[in-house]
Amino acid sequence: MDFSEIKEVELLQQLATYLLEKSEGRSESDSGVNIEYQLHDVMEILPTLQKGLDVNVKFTHPQGFEFTEQLSLFDVATINLYHGWVVDEADGNLPKTLASLSYNQLVEKLVQYKTFLQDDSKPKANEAEKSEKFNGESRSEISRNEAAIELFLTETATQLTYRGLEMLHRDVPEGSLCVFFRNNHFSTMYRKDHSLYLLITDLGYVNQSSAVWEKLDVIDGDTEIVDSSFESRKVTGGDSGFGESVQDADHLLALQLQQGDNIAIDPTFTHSTYGDSLSDRYGTIEGDDASFARAIYEQEKEMARKSRQSETQQALNRQIQRTNSRSLCAVQ
Repeated sequence: MDFSEIKEVELLQQLATYLLEKSEGRSESDSGVNIEYQLHDVMEILPTLQKGLDVNVKFTHPQGFEFTEQLSLFDVATINLYHGWVVDEADGNLPKTLASLSYNQLVEKLVQYKTFLQDDSKPKANEAEKSEKFNGESRSEISRNEAAIELFLTETATQLTYRGLEMLHRDVPEGSLCVFFRNNHFSTMYRKDHSLYLLITDLGYVNQSSAVWEKLDVIDGDTEIVDSSFESRKVTGGDSGFGESVQDADHLLALQLQQGDNIAIDPTFTHSTYGDSLSDRYGTIEGDDASFARAIYEQEKEMARKSRQSETQQALNRQIQRTNSRSLCAVQ
């Protein structure tokens, strides 16, 4: 059945019908859970999908996610979920003990480290009161690990690494249709002729009928756009009509979104580490770009994870596509 437009309730009904049909004849899900009980839980989750899904990635593998009840939706639908935010253990920048943590755990660890170092740096009546260790880690280890976490989160702010891209091309089967998670956004991903493609949902391409898929073969920068036959096309768009002046604002928003999760965990973390405004972190932005960046930034804080169709998310997606095209990754 084809739809040019569909209401939310109709879409949920279609999804519920699909899941019921998909589960017929199955006694257990792929994870070994009783399918009847799991299906019941999933049906209760469906109405909340408009607000997004709770996803917490693990950095060791493209299919590494902390299990949540919401992710059972993919299990029942037998759809694989991937991400590309994988640590390259070969570079040794992030210790294995930290690389094995989930994103939420890593950020919580960073907050703990900062709190310990800040508290320990305050004047003490007695030098003996200073703590030399925290959870078995020495002050020097804590300082090194704090720096390592900050460096990792900064250098991988786009949530896609060379190692992750390599593993995706290695692990996603030919001809498979799956879901790719990146920067709080879910994309349809397809493997064809040894290449990975993401279904284009950027409103900047709404009037470009030949822009259907974008190739996932680079970490950042422009990528190849193809049509429904997977033939390369030269198209314009992807900026939702804002033009080149919006790119600097997109860059700020992409970084700010990466730091936004930290705000939710600990409000003092943002103030002490990144400043409490765009100008504190990035300096003065002049003219229309400043107004645009401020407006979208405030909107994103208020709507955090409640709307995947907000202008802020679109700005993030555009920035991921257009950031510095100097880094290329050719994968066979």
